[in-house]
Amino acid sequence: MYDLFHIQLNVKKHLLFYFLFSLELILCFTLILIGFDENKAYKERQELYTIESQNDLYSLTDESLFMTDLSLHDHINDLNAMNLIYGHVSHGEYINASGQVASFKIIEASESFFTDILKISPDKNSAYLSQNLNQKVKRNKGMLNDGIRLENDTLVLDNLKLNLEDLPANKTSYKQAIPTNVFEFGDIQIRESVFVLMQPTIVGKADQTFLKLKNVPNQPSIENNLAELLNREVYVTDLLADFEKGSNSQAAFVRLFAWISTIAILIVIFGTSSMFLIFVKERKEKNKIQYFYGACLFRLRIQLFLELFFIMWVSMIVSQVCATLFESILSSPYYLIRPQINSFIGLSIFCLVVSFGITIFASRGFEWEKIYS
Repeated sequence: MYDLFHIQLNVKKHLLFYFLFSLELILCFTLILIGFDENKAYKERQELYTIESQNDLYSLTDESLFMTDLSLHDHINDLNAMNLIYGHVSHGEYINASGQVASFKIIEASESFFTDILKISPDKNSAYLSQNLNQKVKRNKGMLNDGIRLENDTLVLDNLKLNLEDLPANKTSYKQAIPTNVFEFGDIQIRESVFVLMQPTIVGKADQTFLKLKNVPNQPSIENNLAELLNREVYVTDLLADFEKGSNSQAAFVRLFAWISTIAILIVIFGTSSMFLIFVKERKEKNKIQYFYGACLFRLRIQLFLELFFIMWVSMIVSQVCATLFESILSSPYYLIRPQINSFIGLSIFCLVVSFGITIFASRGFEWEKIYS
């Protein structure tokens, strides 16, 4: 309590300086966090599309990207003959164990989707989902969709009963999501989806349709055949190239924040060191009195360290809140910028190191035992 009293006293005495210093830190830390989080989000999306390229997968789409009004149930044999990977994405809503509305995606996909992407052999009488989602839906208090029911260990789609099976883990090269177009909104979240083999008996309106093919040796032929079959213009797209082309301007704009704020924080830190030297000089007599009344030099340095670290830590917490609010504004359909725990931990360590360094640098005059010994 004695140390906290002196820390509080010093902060109140230099309240204006600390207030302005906190504002500078909040601005710099906010921009740094946004820059770090954006870089992490961009690399994750880039890695996801790189997996597509490594697997020689290319997406087929139309101008809408999501093809919401397209039904593939009548063209299953023709699409299989073209060796395409395809499917419909719809959703189910239910009341969870807490009484809240929750949802999951239902992926009706071709056999090639299971064998080439999920790396499993599908059973037409089974629905595959993660263990986590399986436990959630089994505790449901009622479905909210017409034509979709959950009964014990079965999923009923348009009177077709499918046994719920755990999706084998670590078989697919995709970690969390499977992209269907250049927008993150179109991703298939593996842990939050139910996968079933597409069958003509399942008829329901899809939220989204996706088409993929391996390699593109006969690209014009495939595009023409699909245009005739589906009665719409479709084209082959390289998701990685389209993503980098579409998101580069956003990425460059946000990363500029990080560079500017990094330079600014260095200026702030050096300025703070100078100001602390002045403060320490001003309160040197006060520290002498504490020393003569039994406060060791280590304790006085701890007070100085905690004083500075407290200001930086509070500023960082406020910066994290500000960054979270601004990240949703700076996000784009290509990828969402989300708070990353690594950014927060890294900045916390930075504050700790800087506070320690400034304390050592600013307290070099605390050597009274040499003077009065």
